[in-house]
Amino acid sequence: MQTSEPENIKTTYLDDFVAKQVFLDNPENKLNYRLYSPLQKNDKNYPLVIFLHGSGQVGPDNLAHLILSKDAIATLPYEPSFVLVPQYEQVFDPFDNTVKGHHQ
Repeated sequence: MQTSEPENIKTTYLDDFVAKQVFLDNPENKLNYRLYSPLQKNDKNYPLVIFLHGSGQVGPDNLAHLILSKDAIATLPYEPSFVLVPQYEQVFDPFDNTVKGHHQ
C-alpha cells in the first residue's frame, strides 16, 4: 500500500519542480517556492506562469500547493513554460510587508 508521504507521490511534472526560498530583511522572513523550467532550453523565449495558491495550501512543506491543486501544471502538456509557485507558511504571512490599514 502506498502512503501519502511526499517521497511516495508521483505526479507528472511535479518531480521537475525545484524547491527554493527567498527572504526579505532577515532569514526568518522567508518565502518558499518551487520553480519549473522547460526541459528543452534553447534560444526560444518561454512564458512565465505564476501560480498563487489558496488558503488551503498554506504551510512550510513547499509541496502542498502543488499536490492539492493541479492548476500550476495544467498548461505544461500544451505549452512549455517556466512556472513559479510560491507558498505562504501561514494565512497572514510576515513576508507580506503591508502597512496596517493600508491594504490594496
